[in-house]
Amino acid sequence: CLWISSKQLHLDSRMFANLSSVLDESHLKTAVDNSKLSNMVSDYSSPDKRINAFSLFKIDGQIPKYSYLPKYNNYVVHSYCEGDHAIIGKNIYVDKSQWGRLDKILQEIAVDNTNSFTANDYLKYRGGQNTLTDDEAERCTLMKCCLPVFSTNTDGVCFSTGI
Repeated sequence: CLWISSKQLHLDSRMFANLSSVLDESHLKTAVDNSKLSNMVSDYSSPDKRINAFSLFKIDGQIPKYSYLPKYNNYVVHSYCEGDHAIIGKNIYVDKSQWGRLDKILQEIAVDNTNSFTANDYLKYRGGQNTLTDDEAERCTLMKCCLPVFSTNTDGVCFSTGI
């Protein structure tokens, strides 16, 4: 792989698309660029919104990401911006042009099992009037049936109220 031997590799979008079409997920991975993302937040001490332990921040633009080759010391081959939100730990970043879709974005995050934002966190955002037990929240998340408003009937079966 002589083309990887330089200190930097600059691929335009077309070249990157060609490269990613021939490499599988074990050879090419994508991640959020935390350093660029943190530079997009003006003040971490004043989030735009708080939900339980989560801090929400508006950012200017899409989420900065990069693709890298893990088998080659995480060599970065492409940097780009894509997507309207990212969650890192207890921080949720949202493109400020998409802030009007915050409800929908938080629904997507709540049903994504790769983060710690739960159905109860979403309910707290919606006004905190209802809460689910841990078992109900887990069942609803697995079934993905309880959005946009989570609830259970008297038999403990998940359903959506359709609000």
